[in-house]
Amino acid sequence: MRVLTLSALLALSLTGCADGLVGADSAAHGPVRLDAALADRPLLTHASFGDAEATAAASAGRVRFIFVLKPEVVDANGFLRRYGFLRRYGFLRRYESDGSSRVYAAAADIDLKRFADEYCGDDLVRDDCDDLLAEALDVLDDDPDVDAYEPDARLTSPPNPRIDATPGVQTVPWGISATGAAGLGIAPSALAGVDLYVVDTGIAASPDLTVAETITFGTPANDPHGLHVAGTAAADDDSDGVVGMAPGVRLVSVAVLDARGRANTSVITQAVEEVRRRKLAAPSRPVVLNLSAGANINETAYTVLDRAVDAAVEAGVVVVVSAGNDAIDAITVTPAHVESAITVGAHDDRNRFATFSNFGPVVDLLAPGVKVLSLGEGGTLARSNGTSMAAPHVAGAAALYLALHPTHTPAQVEAYLVGAAQTGTTRLPGNTTDRRLWVGGLAPMTLAR
Repeated sequence: MRVLTLSALLALSLTGCADGLVGADSAAHGPVRLDAALADRPLLTHASFGDAEATAAASAGRVRFIFVLKPEVVDANGFLRRYGFLRRYGFLRRYESDGSSRVYAAAADIDLKRFADEYCGDDLVRDDCDDLLAEALDVLDDDPDVDAYEPDARLTSPPNPRIDATPGVQTVPWGISATGAAGLGIAPSALAGVDLYVVDTGIAASPDLTVAETITFGTPANDPHGLHVAGTAAADDDSDGVVGMAPGVRLVSVAVLDARGRANTSVITQAVEEVRRRKLAAPSRPVVLNLSAGANINETAYTVLDRAVDAAVEAGVVVVVSAGNDAIDAITVTPAHVESAITVGAHDDRNRFATFSNFGPVVDLLAPGVKVLSLGEGGTLARSNGTSMAAPHVAGAAALYLALHPTHTPAQVEAYLVGAAQTGTTRLPGNTTDRRLWVGGLAPMTLAR
């Protein structure tokens, strides 16, 4: 991940018209409310980003925001219909355990030229519009339906992996060995009862990976990043390629990131909400979600995405996120700073903290993230660096644990992984864990392979 200015965060990425975000279950709109358990954290406001960045964003002509609606609002469309300068909108939906769903936020472009035409001028609503974005947000902030708002920030993943070799016999990557997962012996029949959702660019076809299902949001790329991540988590244990942490897990590709490894907060949030919906629909089935993307928002406040991650964990989903690659304190990185998620930093094959990895007290665990070998395009193998590569080691480890303990909660999974971790990582930044992922103590189930 890299540090992004507001002008970069607000670049448009959603496609389509005013009939909602692309993806599953984006039809009718019902009453809206925020979950009470998530309502105590402040959201970002325009002022959080500074006047200079806001001015730069305004020069682009259209900027995208997410508007969280008040709990009593029953008509999300009504809010949007009031403003002709809101364009290309979509809705964020929170699912309930009874199968119902509620729209709780709307994502929309603020068309600044149209706002100026409608609101600014001697004979119009506002006679002074030196800062069009600030004026438009003032209008929207006064709307009785709006509870809070934030930029529809763009999250990123690292560059694509570098092709390393064409595989012959199966290779055990150093990260799989270093975590104690190699030859662990947990039965594929047990792992098949665990769902692992990889929220990424999509997973390109590979002869060494079995993808059970693909869900698409936004305009994903289906490029090598998601394949590399998925290979580390779940590559098949066969005669070629590599072996992953949890071969045999039911792998689901959730495609959200575009060809440059980017997606807006609203798109990724919708994907997280869909995984939460599925967990609520089948509460006894163990679910792990891996998200190897993020952005430094220079804020500790929770975003809409952070709240969605929190809600997913509350529903029983084990959420694993990458800490980021900017060598900064991850406390200001979304969604890495979400307390209920398992946030993963990186170390190398000599047990040294990776120089690029984000750090700080929100990092829960370290995992292999330097020169990580996994699957590449066209049946090749590829190496890559990043906390994006570290996170799927932990996601796969969570799947291994849940195969043995399918009724355990996300908190119990995290407690085991952190408690079982090895210590002694060197070159650590201050106030950062030295605990490295280790699953070698997991007892395999006595089921047929």
